Amino acid sequence: MISTSRDGSIAARLATRLGYLVFRGSTSRRALALRRLHSALQKGLSVGMAIDGPKGPALIAKPGAAWLSESANKPLVMLQVNAWPNIRIASWDRTKLPLPFARVKVGWSLS
Repeated sequence: MISTSRDGSIAARLATRLGYLVFRGSTSRRALALRRLHSALQKGLSVGMAIDGPKGPALIAKPGAAWLSESANKPLVMLQVNAWPNIRIASWDRTKLPLPFARVKVGWSLS
């Protein structure tokens, strides 16, 4: 699920080009987006979303992902990605973008 914001449009185009099926959603229309994600899970697809939501606060999980996992009876896998070297963009969550040839670390936990 990717935000319906202008910044989300950039991410949605990139994800689509990479072959992902994209659902656009926002906190104001979360019920519709969560229903679409729930349906995708029931069909055996994997889904992904940023758990801190489009308005933050950054790194604080909103309840949507946990609800989705529980209601679809599917595991919740949390990923954390970090890269060095990177640049921070001037966004509310201070997103980091990896520079070319950056070393990328991916951590995960299952709940």
